[in-house]
Amino acid sequence: MKRLLLHTCCAPCMLPSIEVLLGRSPWERVLEAPPEYEVSVWFYNPNITDPEEYLRRKAALLVVMKERYPDIPLLDDESEKDREHWFLTASLLKDEPERGKRCIFCYGYRLYRAFLKAKREGMDAVATTLTLSPLKNTEAINRIGLLLERRFGISYVVSDFKKQNGMKRSKELCLQYGVYRQDYCGCEFSKRSKL
Repeated sequence: MKRLLLHTCCAPCMLPSIEVLLGRSPWERVLEAPPEYEVSVWFYNPNITDPEEYLRRKAALLVVMKERYPDIPLLDDESEKDREHWFLTASLLKDEPERGKRCIFCYGYRLYRAFLKAKREGMDAVATTLTLSPLKNTEAINRIGLLLERRFGISYVVSDFKKQNGMKRSKELCLQYGVYRQDYCGCEFSKRSKL
């Protein structure tokens, strides 16, 4: 069975995504092939620049993993060591509109790091929960993943986790388990745009 690194941005996006990858929810239209993976979860978000917000999202994920998925490995988070580098680079695009070039950079940054992590961990494939959000550019995320697949020689799982009512399922699961749901992407630039 292939070992899959699932990059996740938060518990609300991870919950319905992991159900699909574990074969507990319909995969048709969400994935290109049936899911046959041994999943490990990697919370990685150097883009969350507000320390309180970062800790709140991480704590929510840790609780969900402990209570719902205690047998699934949770890989070491490396967000904090990359935060300053992410911020300095993203600052060059600070005036870009939300969902523009800065967001494309952010998808690429996190996916690149996910592939590096997968390579270090000896994983066969990478997937990301970023495709659950209707506010993110799924086509761009998958295009970046496929480019990185060629570069690293590690499979990228093309996905669209919002299909098959993924967002609705996320809301249901968060309500059921009392999981914190944020109202913005996480970076200070997206926070400014919602004010």
